[in-house]
Amino acid sequence: FEIRNVSILPKYNIVPMVQETTGNKRLLISPSTMIETLDAHKAIRYTAFISAQDHLTTGAAHFRISVLAGKTLVSNIVEFDIPLN
Repeated sequence: FEIRNVSILPKYNIVPMVQETTGNKRLLISPSTMIETLDAHKAIRYTAFISAQDHLTTGAAHFRISVLAGKTLVSNIVEFDIPLN
């Protein structure tokens, strides 16, 4: 996903967060990486890798994506479901 700083000031210590909210222990999400500085009116693309272990049950995984600056939420929270087969 894309992280865009639409303010006139740089943002510091940006942390993209990808969470699976149903508690499925067989889905592994790559750890978040801190971005030290995101200048004003700049954007970056962030990729999180999600892998599934064996014996994944059917149903759906619910994901939540957000961006923090320090401990402050600086983005809208986006949530979506992905069906599991």
